[in-house]
Amino acid sequence: MPPFKPGNQFGGKSPGRPRGTRDRVCARLDKRAEDDALRVLQSLLTAAINGDVPAAKVIADRVWPVPKGVFIKIELPFLANAKDVEKASARIIDELANGRLRSDEAEAIHAALRRHVEIKSGLATGELLEALEARLAEVERDMAAKERAETAAPEISWP
Repeated sequence: MPPFKPGNQFGGKSPGRPRGTRDRVCARLDKRAEDDALRVLQSLLTAAINGDVPAAKVIADRVWPVPKGVFIKIELPFLANAKDVEKASARIIDELANGRLRSDEAEAIHAALRRHVEIKSGLATGELLEALEARLAEVERDMAAKERAETAAPEISWP
């Protein structure tokens, strides 16, 4: 007997719980948390007010989460050529070495710099390819015209 009957996608078994539904244990835990949430929060606040540092940290982390990204101000040269990219990279390393940038910030700026170079290189390569294709088309037209001229019947002049 084949493992699947025609039209049956699950081999004769139920496809399982519908997406988005919770099992009974999770549903009961959710209900309990919902019922007790206000009391838990009040006791956490009371503990924090009474000097419980871990409780205060829990509250502070929820109210004022650590920012995921920060603004970094650094003066870099306009990136017109490879020399400018080299200067920018040297500036980033100098800022890092002098403690004005953290290593993760310097890494993020260098990643953006690398991406910029990749984009500019891709654009330059595309422009070069277009110029080469245009020149090739021009040479092919010239060669075709020359070939037509060579194979054309010679003109005969009558006296």
